[in-house]
Amino acid sequence: MNQKSSRLALRLTEVTKSYQTSRGMKVGLHPLTLDLTSGSLTALVGRSGCGKTTALNIVSGLIESTAGTVTILDQDISKMSGDALRKFRLKTLGRVFQHFDLFDELTVFENVMLPSEFSGVPEKEARETAEVQIHALGLGDIIHERSANISGGEKQRTAIARAMAMKLPILLADEPTGNLDKANAEAVGAALVTASKAGVCVLVATHDPIVKDVCDVVIDLDARNELLQHGGV
Repeated sequence: MNQKSSRLALRLTEVTKSYQTSRGMKVGLHPLTLDLTSGSLTALVGRSGCGKTTALNIVSGLIESTAGTVTILDQDISKMSGDALRKFRLKTLGRVFQHFDLFDELTVFENVMLPSEFSGVPEKEARETAEVQIHALGLGDIIHERSANISGGEKQRTAIARAMAMKLPILLADEPTGNLDKANAEAVGAALVTASKAGVCVLVATHDPIVKDVCDVVIDLDARNELLQHGGV
């Protein structure tokens, strides 16, 4: 059942990133403003270097912005620091990378269940939630296969199921189909749709037209950057 709502999950307000290089300052992300609601599925597209991954890294706390604010579930994370910020992000943000970060020796079920157990979820609840998400993403037939023995698309769907099993409100996906063929890319695109229909706010950086086509909103950072450089927006 589609559980989309209008609750604001993630807001970026004039978020920018600049780097000092030997040739002067380089802009990694031009000012970006976004309002994303629960249940939304949004793509950031554009050429390499336009700021897609930089935006995700800022939201997920891997790098700090040069300016602007990031608000997650009404919390301005620029006012948080250290351990408080880390704990808050762990409770609110799931992330799926191009490289799957699964444990090869564990089964699909064990990979999906493991983070929930580590975070203190009772074992029975963690097992039940993992099974629900695995079946929701069409992985029931391989639930007991070791991840070393499954396809790239199945691994990526397992990574998405793992993020969803944590019941986090926001999912960030960075080029999730970058190493996949068309059939597996379509399966991953469908998995992202499943996540958004479950009420998760999904933000994905992608070059892939297959993923772009399943998103509710597509933001072309190349086009925005051109407008900004010429005084638009």
